[in-house]
Amino acid sequence: MNKTEIKEIVKKVLSITEIEDSADLREMGMESVQLVGLIVELENKYDIEILDSDLLPEKFCSVDVIFDTLQKYCKDSTPLYKCIITDCDGVLWRKIAGEAGEEAAYSDTETREFCETLAGLKKRGVLLAGCTRNEKKNIENMLNAASICLGVSDFSMLEYNCADKVSAVRNILAETGFYPDNVLYIDDSDQELEILSTAIPELKCIKAYGQDDFIEALASLFYNLPETTDIDRTTQFHLKKEREKVHIETMSAEEYNHILETNFYCGIADRTDAARLAELSQRANRFNITDTRYTVEDITERIDNPGYMVYYVKVSDKFGDMGTVAMAVVCGNGEIESFILSCRVFGRNFESLLLQKIQEMTAAELRGVYVSTGKNDYCRDFYKEHGVNYETR
Repeated sequence: MNKTEIKEIVKKVLSITEIEDSADLREMGMESVQLVGLIVELENKYDIEILDSDLLPEKFCSVDVIFDTLQKYCKDSTPLYKCIITDCDGVLWRKIAGEAGEEAAYSDTETREFCETLAGLKKRGVLLAGCTRNEKKNIENMLNAASICLGVSDFSMLEYNCADKVSAVRNILAETGFYPDNVLYIDDSDQELEILSTAIPELKCIKAYGQDDFIEALASLFYNLPETTDIDRTTQFHLKKEREKVHIETMSAEEYNHILETNFYCGIADRTDAARLAELSQRANRFNITDTRYTVEDITERIDNPGYMVYYVKVSDKFGDMGTVAMAVVCGNGEIESFILSCRVFGRNFESLLLQKIQEMTAAELRGVYVSTGKNDYCRDFYKEHGVNYETR
């Protein structure tokens, strides 16, 4: 399921040729008969049966809203890619950086379009990393060239002089904390791609310019990227590494937070927080206790519903503002529907502070659920260690 498909169905039902994703269909004159026809078309297209509770005009008022409404019915098999690891020579530019004459590196229309696509994905929260057999000075000189729209600072990591790209990629995965199935690897060498895909089968490997619509096909893999906020994840990654340098020299989370002059704030969410909380839920794997993925609409419904409390945690320290790093949704009967923490702040005890706040605000006895996914073992014993009754599913 994607918005392009939904848009085509809407255009067909309303007999129109163009429509913006955010355009209100009701203002465009969509009548009840057309709404029914639209719902039927969507059910047939995706082989689903929409629940009565969702059969409301406001749930189908625009392409954007329809996409959000159908998320829970269409379990997409496309992974959420959070990082792109790319070779440099022959991919970000033609030929080899540092060479002269006929082998000298240069940028052309296709490589510029590729770099612009990467820059656009970076703005949407995707981390970029580089992996090259070339030397640092050659790569950095090329990235500083005016013809390349990407610079060294656009990459979370750059691995140079890679005699063994498998080890280099594994190092990037370890440093970023991403699982292989959340990462794309791009290279122009069939041999390198074969080696990587064999050594790390969960890693999706793509040949650069291996098909006519390579860039379009690459961009299409990110259609399910959650709506992002203004967080610069590359900058956040570099700041995280600086914080870790301090952490090595400290003995406890409390001392660590004190040295970093940490400001911790836990609040009750309102509608303005919905987009960031939905994004956090969709990105978090390692500390997502129930593996819950919310849309903006899901969060908004819970914020508006007096039967729920939606908590969020914001943190800043002397290195900068980390924004919203944790959240929880708690039902009035004490059941914790979700409890999520960003991996950017592991080891700083914010999850315990959030749980303490929830306990202070909830009259009923708290109950939790742990849903094992194979990726969230990090939080397996969280409830047990904090004395909260829970069940494992």
